[in-house]
Amino acid sequence: MQNKLNVIPMSNTRSPMERLRENAVLLSVVVRCPSFKKTDKRAGADHSRSRNAKVGRHKIDKVLINSPLLEAIRSLGNDARNIVKAECAPYDRGQNLCPNYKYIDVKEAVRQVFTEMQGHKDKFVAEYPTIMAYNQIELGDDFNPAEYPSLQQVKAKIGWDLVVNPIPLQGDFRSQVEQDGLDEMTEDFHVAADNALRDSLEKVFEEVRRTIENVSEQLSDRDVNPDSKRQFKSSCRGFHDTLLDNVMRYVNMLDVCNIYDNPEVKASQQQIRDLLTSVSVPQLKASDTLRLETKQQVDEIIKNLPTL
Repeated sequence: MQNKLNVIPMSNTRSPMERLRENAVLLSVVVRCPSFKKTDKRAGADHSRSRNAKVGRHKIDKVLINSPLLEAIRSLGNDARNIVKAECAPYDRGQNLCPNYKYIDVKEAVRQVFTEMQGHKDKFVAEYPTIMAYNQIELGDDFNPAEYPSLQQVKAKIGWDLVVNPIPLQGDFRSQVEQDGLDEMTEDFHVAADNALRDSLEKVFEEVRRTIENVSEQLSDRDVNPDSKRQFKSSCRGFHDTLLDNVMRYVNMLDVCNIYDNPEVKASQQQIRDLLTSVSVPQLKASDTLRLETKQQVDEIIKNLPTL
């Protein structure tokens, strides 16, 4: 039976946000890459009438620019976001909590992706006149040069950034408002901050639960039937070398997002950390006994995981 997570109240002298601000920053990846599409109202109306539908019930977009270079930029932008998401706990509005000790490594990994994106952008800008001519051929009578941005506008429209912000504190806006509204704004701020922190902890802890349950499943040996036409050579499942690392990624995120220092969360975190750092994937694959013992310990941890 799962334990109910106890809620520990915030300290009256030092808020969770102040403690968090000392150990982490907020990171988000912003990518600006327009779709270069325009709604063709006339084509949409014609299609509605052709289907005996009310005009306005169909929307047709005209693709002004169709380029694999733009698709590559968008795809790499998602890769950059995923780098941040993989290493940092979710926070609020697309921002992630990045522990200070991880910042340099995350920034460098994102920078490498941005460098590749810049190469695609430079090539797109250099080939823009050719791309325009190619799209004119493909669009035929629907081509309208007035709908296309200039080369300088294209350069400005396509861009990206790794946005770094400090953890906001209630005091950051104290001097910007009248005293009449300060109390209400302070209360709203604490509620929003409290909710964001609890949501962050909940999301990360669910990932801990999901990945540790996967470890239990993968450590369950499969049946070996010598009479079967398809016979497995080993009872060990073919789990990946990242099996334990996937759990530890989220276990380590709890260092920053468990800002309330909940003892049950900390206890579960330490149990998982102690167990999974005491074994390795090659050892688990090589030993039936170790797999069984480790699975039993994993299942015991799962049984006692607190519920947010």
